[in-house]
This record gives sequence, C-alpha cells and structure tokens, in this order.
Amino acid sequence: METPDEFVGTRRLEAVAAPIPDPIPNDANRAADGDGSAGEAVPQRRSGPDPGRFAFVASTDAPVRMGYRVETLKHAENNVRMGRVKSGTAPLLWAHDQSDPDNHLGRIDSARIENGKLLVEGQFSRNPIAQQKRQDYDDGIIKTASVGFTVHAYQRVADATENGQKSPAYEITDWEPREVSLAPVPADPAAVSTRSASAQTPTPRMEITVESTQQPSPEAINLRRTQEIMAVAGDKDFSKYVTLEETRAAIEGNTTPDAFREMVMRKMIDRNSAEVQRSAGDELYGSLSRSDKKRYSVVRALRAAVNIARPGEFQRDASEATLEREVSVELAKRTGQTTAGLLIPDAALSTRALGTSAIAAASGQLELTSASGAVSTVTTDEIIRLLRPKPRVVQLGAREVNGLTGVMRFPIQTGASTWYWLGEGATVTAADLTMSSVEVKPRRGSAQSGITMEMIASEAPDMEALIIADMNQIRNLGIDEAALTGPAAGPGPTGVLNTTGVQIVTPSGTVSVYTTAHMLSYADVLNFETLVAEANADAATSAWMTTPGIRSALKSTQMFPGAYSAPIWQGTNRDPLGLDDGPLGYRAGVTTQLPSNGTVTGYSGPGLHTGIFGDWSKIVICGWGATEAIYDPYTQAASGVTVMTIRSLHDVLVRHAVAFAAATNIATA
Repeated sequence: METPDEFVGTRRLEAVAAPIPDPIPNDANRAADGDGSAGEAVPQRRSGPDPGRFAFVASTDAPVRMGYRVETLKHAENNVRMGRVKSGTAPLLWAHDQSDPDNHLGRIDSARIENGKLLVEGQFSRNPIAQQKRQDYDDGIIKTASVGFTVHAYQRVADATENGQKSPAYEITDWEPREVSLAPVPADPAAVSTRSASAQTPTPRMEITVESTQQPSPEAINLRRTQEIMAVAGDKDFSKYVTLEETRAAIEGNTTPDAFREMVMRKMIDRNSAEVQRSAGDELYGSLSRSDKKRYSVVRALRAAVNIARPGEFQRDASEATLEREVSVELAKRTGQTTAGLLIPDAALSTRALGTSAIAAASGQLELTSASGAVSTVTTDEIIRLLRPKPRVVQLGAREVNGLTGVMRFPIQTGASTWYWLGEGATVTAADLTMSSVEVKPRRGSAQSGITMEMIASEAPDMEALIIADMNQIRNLGIDEAALTGPAAGPGPTGVLNTTGVQIVTPSGTVSVYTTAHMLSYADVLNFETLVAEANADAATSAWMTTPGIRSALKSTQMFPGAYSAPIWQGTNRDPLGLDDGPLGYRAGVTTQLPSNGTVTGYSGPGLHTGIFGDWSKIVICGWGATEAIYDPYTQAASGVTVMTIRSLHDVLVRHAVAFAAATNIATA
C-alpha cells in the first residue's frame, strides 16, 4: 500500500524567474542632467522601480517525481482554489519560513490560471532582508521559487513508468495555494525554458522542492497533520476501512496522523468478527508437498510485499512469493476471512529451527557444525536476541487444541451417579448424570514488530528461523501471561488467578523485614498440596509456578526453623526445557510473568510475589489455526524498517478451578 505521506507539507512547485525586460539601448539609459549633458547609464532593474515587483509561473500540470511516487497538480479552473492568492493576503516568503517576520519578502496581489499554469505577481517589501533578496533576484542569483499549498482531494492513477521501473502515481485534483517562496534549491535543473509573454525573453523554468530548516509555524504543523490524515484516508488500501465522517472528525479533533493510522490499522484487523471465523490453516499446510513446505518462506512474502509497495527496493520480482500468496488466498477462501496482508498457517510457524542446519559461510552467514553446533565462521554482525520471559504453562502440561471452528462449548460433568450397596429387596436411589458446558471463543491477540531492510533482504535460513521464532515467542508469551493472570472481564482470556473457584493459601511464615507481609513456611507449602489433593486434582502433571524471588526465598528458608534442616526448595536439577525440581518433589516453572508487585496494609510495591500450584493439564489453550500478517512499509520508512502486525485467535479454558491453589502477596525478604 502506498501512503503518500510527502503530500503533507510539500513545497513543490514549478517556478519561472520573473520576466526580464529586453535590454534597453545605452543611449536610452542616459538621463539628462541639469545642463542638458548626458549622465551615466542607468541599468533597468529586473524588478522595476522601487520597491520592486515579481512575477512567476508558480506551477504547471507536468508530472513531478516526489521520492518514491509521481504526482501531478491539475490546473483546470475547478482544480485550484484561488481565493487566498487573489485576496492580496498571500505572502511571498523566503524558503517557506512563516515564523520569522524578516523572511516575509512581500505579498501576492495578482494570480491567474493560464494555459495550464498558475501565474502569480506581487510586490517586494521594503524591509532590508526583502530588498537583499530582491537584489539577488535582479542579479539572477535567485532564479527559482516554490509554493506551499493545501491538498483537499487527490486520486490514485495508473502507475508511472520510468527507466523500466513503475512508481505509484497520484493526481491532486483539488488544492489551494497558500504562499509563494523564493527558494535557492531547484529539484529539476533540466526543466525546459519558457518565454515571458510580455518581454519575449528566455527564462529558465525549474521544478523545486524546499524543506525549510526553520522551526515550522503552528499553521504549517496543522497543515501537515491534516494532509497526512487525508493521505491515509485516501490510500487505495486504507480507504475502505475509514469513512469520511471519521476522517473529518480526526482533522477537527486534532488527532495525530500516527493515531489515525493506528485506528485504521485496527479496523483492518477487526473487519472480520472473531465469532464467525473459520480456520483450516493446519489442514491446508499439511496438504502441501514436502518440497513446498520446505520452500514456504515468511520472509520472502514480506520482501515481495515491500517490493510491491516500493518498486525496486529489492532486486527481485514480487512473483517470487507466488507460493505464499497462493496459500494465503486459499486459506482466505476456506475461512471466509479477508485481509490486507497475508494469512499464514500456524503450522508454518513451527517448522523452522534456529541454528540446526549447516549454512554456507561464503554467503556471509553463520556456519554451524552438526557435531557441536558451534559457530565456526562469522562474516556478518551477530544477532543478539532480546531476553524475554519463558512461556511455562504449556511446558507444565497444559493441553493445546488447534483448528477450532467458531464458538466452541466444552461439556463439563457437574454431578455423578452414586454406587450403593444394597440389602436383599432394597431399591437403588435414582441419580442423574448432570452436565453443563463452558464456552470458548476466538479472542484476538495482536503484536507489532519492526523488521529492517537488511533482515528482509537476507536469504539465510537462520534469518527466516529468527523472524519466525520471534513471532512465535511474542505470541506464546502473550498466551502464557493470559493463562496465568488474564482478567475476568476484558477482551482477552481469563487466567487462573482470576478464575472463580481457585483455592487460596494465606502465607503464614516469617514476617518480612520491609512490610507486614509473610513469607511462605513449610506448612504453607504442604497446604498447597493438600488443598489440591482434597479436590481430587492431584496428578503426575501437578507442578509449581513461581517467580524467581519465591524460588530464591524458599531455597534459603529451612523446613523447620531453629533446628538444622534442609531448605524447603532443595532441587538443583533442571531439565532441557528449563523446568526445576521444586518443593515436595514436583516440577516447577519459574517465570517473571507472575505478579511481583502486591499490596498489603501499609505497603504497595515490589517484593510481594504470587505463586501457584496445581494440575496444569486442566488448562486448555485453544487456537483457530491461522496467523494474519499485515505489512506497513511507510510508518518507519525513514529508518529502513517495515512494521509487521501479526494477529491470531486464541482462548484459554480452565476446566477445573479447584485443581489450583494460589497465594498472593508472598514476601520474599
């Protein structure tokens, strides 16, 4: 999608120096003195008598390249709002600087449309700066000018082709000139010359763009904001997600362009109701041949999307992502989902392993040996990945159910028949097997990440694996946190800590030296186990979930204070997933995703932690099978970064709340 941000605040004009009168013969330039003798020759000034006048062809309807796009200012009478420049209030400035009064060089007192051109005329000011610029103008040092204008409407037209490269093209069909500036920097030195209708003297014509180095005025800032919003609203991909009323409200409500763009992007993501989504992503990906699965590349799809938005960014054709786009189109057909981006089967995000295969070092990548996995050659900068928490819920035994369709109801048995021992002739008591159900539905989760041009350009398998691993990590951490702490009311899933029926343990150990809170005692730890066992929920999949602070405290707390005894947390082993041997012989997941900022009487803040014990197989992580990726190559284009928004549909079901016991506000020191 091409969002023409540079429409905003662009000072883009075709300018022609003021007409230069034909040379006057020397004898005509002589003035008679008092005695009738000839005086010295007096050259005719280009701007005429003091204080001087200017005349420019301010703009034409010739197409002009503006960065990555080509734009055309239409010059029919109904295209240009002439009120301001005809009113005598439009200024002549120096380099569009409205903030400094000294840079007001004059005013425009006449303007007209003629033969597809905007012509302006006016008078120089008598202030010293204006007269200095007038002298440069007369001497031919300043030969170019520029105009500032407001865009009221524009339209996308057929792409322009130049040197075999296509560029997005726009026609500005409704615009209003607001000021004209003398400007020293031409954008098109090769523009053709024209002749003044009055003097028939050749004068150079230039197309120029000027960016003022001065602090823009409030009017200029608001002008830029308004046109950025209009640029987003008029984009061919964004326009179907935003109404005229929303655009008008954003302009009148002083909404920032970034906030407006975010609102439109959010509407793009929200277009399809989560409750009616259908997903067959895993099934579709599974039907691909082995070679197609190996060839499928998220990075290649991203690279093609950027190339479509900014032709020539990479020396590759967009058709290189044919497989990825075909999968996305088929997935959209099967699910009834529409997207401005790309639909990616979840299974495609779990088939790349970072650093598990040998890569040719000659291409500037890492070479890993199968024997040790050690890096033997490094010819590019090392990728240093962000340190993040570890998703622990699934590691501890939570079940994953993917490929769901719409809203699902899981049956729950709420009553059971009873076994009776009966004497001869006795009648068994009737009992019903009672059932209920709990509902899960697709809940949208979304995240954004920035991917540099260098990463997109890379064809290294490990770069593909890195980007996919990062996408998976962000999503999995979001699901993990929701399963633990998700609020009962809100758009996301409800986590264990906020599910009705979870059993509560109140710490009763040593009082903290900093607060009125208590640490965990050995009796408290036993109470966790007892409560879960009494609910018939103890199982081999029971495990602890604690913070690093709780682990540290329990490793330094004796089972029986005052006598030599082992610490409550004795385990020192850790399995390949990073799970510990926790108290009472159960596994333990340690995470920073549990709260560590609690509140007790007289204190609120860090040092008050939360811990959970229970049967983690009683949690079900539900997924609807496809990840949507939307690419925005414009927001951070100046930094060479493409913003990728990913979203997928998930929910969390806690099947039996009593299978968990939790304690909050646990002191750790």
